[in-house]
Amino acid sequence: MDPKTSSCSFLKLVDLHHPTKLEIPNDFAKLLWGKQFPYGDRIKIFAADNLWIVEIERYGLGPVLGDGFDKVVKDSGLQKNGYLLFNSLGPSTWYLDVFKSCVLDNSFITSIRVDDDFVVLEWKMEMLSDKCAFTDEWSNLITDLELESRTTFIFTMAGYEAFELSIFNH
Repeated sequence: MDPKTSSCSFLKLVDLHHPTKLEIPNDFAKLLWGKQFPYGDRIKIFAADNLWIVEIERYGLGPVLGDGFDKVVKDSGLQKNGYLLFNSLGPSTWYLDVFKSCVLDNSFITSIRVDDDFVVLEWKMEMLSDKCAFTDEWSNLITDLELESRTTFIFTMAGYEAFELSIFNH
């Protein structure tokens, strides 16, 4: 949860071609709706130029984005191994960012193992590519934050030498 805005978010790696449903993490669902999930209700998901209406369905033990999610996939150009970042603006309105090849504008996604002593960011945007590495104190950061073994980071450039960091444990 973002303490500045009281919104919550979740990040999903899409590991299928053309998924028709997407699991909503239980922690996110409980923060947003409490113990009563709104099965059968519809939410609004919007991105820069799109607005979709998607139904919350029960699948297995929890909620999923169901009817209407296939249109999100098609309209956003989502491919296998793309990432979706959902930010709630309320219980029935979400904003969507789609990371293609782990890049969205000035943000980059990378996953690391907690025993890594450094992280390398590589990105390619059209004809440009670049790379940077964080080495000093990286292992201390991981230890201090008590990160789980599977952690995904989103680095957002905030100038030439600074990054904002978002951390997602899976």
